[in-house]
Amino acid sequence: MPETKAATVLEVKRLEATLAEVRETTKNGLLASIQGHIDELRDIGFEYELKAVEGQKTPKNGHSTKCSQCGGTGHTKRTCPQKGGNNGLVQQAKA
Repeated sequence: MPETKAATVLEVKRLEATLAEVRETTKNGLLASIQGHIDELRDIGFEYELKAVEGQKTPKNGHSTKCSQCGGTGHTKRTCPQKGGNNGLVQQAKA
């Protein structure tokens, strides 16, 4: 059984290395293609610059927003569940 576990670990490492190589190759191909399109746009009078940004961007799906009403994430003050009313995502029960 230890041989199977060791083989599995080696296979995972090999796959991770392959994945990293595929990502790098794909990225380089896309960058070259984009740069070619930017060059074409420059030829007809537009001015663009391609620059790399490190790290991940915050998704624009609302999950990273912070509510100023309750401090929760995933919604804004306008749609705060604690606010109640018709605009809230979840209405609180009234006694």
